[in-house]
Amino acid sequence: MSASVWDSYMDVPSATLAAQAYPDVPITRPLDGNAAFIDTSAAKAALGFEPRFSWRDYR
Repeated sequence: MSASVWDSYMDVPSATLAAQAYPDVPITRPLDGNAAFIDTSAAKAALGFEPRFSWRDYR
């Protein structure tokens, strides 16, 4: 299992990036703001995983 941070590194909103890169792929969950493309809900349910860091902490 892989886990991730809660946000993406990009300054462009995630929904915009998804639409530009994959215009024919339906978005199946909200991508509010800079939401990560990796869904960590399974890690949260199984392990109690909560992202503690942001990519922005390492810029």
